Amino acid sequence: MPANVGQGILDRMTENNDHPMGDSQWVRNADGSAMEKCYGTLGLYIASNVTGNWETTGPLPAAG
Repeated sequence: MPANVGQGILDRMTENNDHPMGDSQWVRNADGSAMEKCYGTLGLYIASNVTGNWETTGPLPAAG
């Protein structure tokens, strides 16, 4: 059964030859925008539409 991860983060992981370690965590911001975060084997990936467009970054170093 595949993990529940947004397409933007999945695409970014694929670009880095990575894969999710579990489901994404979602946060709804006060302004109605959203943020998604998911851990891959190489680190943390984050996607957000706070600017009005979806932006994805990662892998970022993950705190142990």
